[in-house]
Amino acid sequence: SSPNIARRGPFVVEEKPGVRWWCACGLSASQPYCDGSHKGTGMAPLKVEIAQDGRIAWCGCKRSRTGAFCDGSTGPPDRAPRPGGLCRNRAPIGRRTGRFTIFAFAGQWAG
Repeated sequence: SSPNIARRGPFVVEEKPGVRWWCACGLSASQPYCDGSHKGTGMAPLKVEIAQDGRIAWCGCKRSRTGAFCDGSTGPPDRAPRPGGLCRNRAPIGRRTGRFTIFAFAGQWAG
């Protein structure tokens, strides 16, 4: 089954070093983090290790090609998504624009 779109746009959070569990199902009430709502869906959260302080643009649509990090796949709320995934007139967030810096390594899927 496909994940629920929690938000058409990123959850931008100032993070400290440590481990976070990114919600991949879109059902968590604690977005962008997992609260266990995925149980019974066949989906699981993604373990992300934050290496240093920084701003992270967590994916809200749950369709990013970069795992837990927003890549602009569904576009901003006021625009329809483009075929192929990238939003109109905009580079993927956290990649070409340099607008957000990702200080994390996406690790393993939890069971």
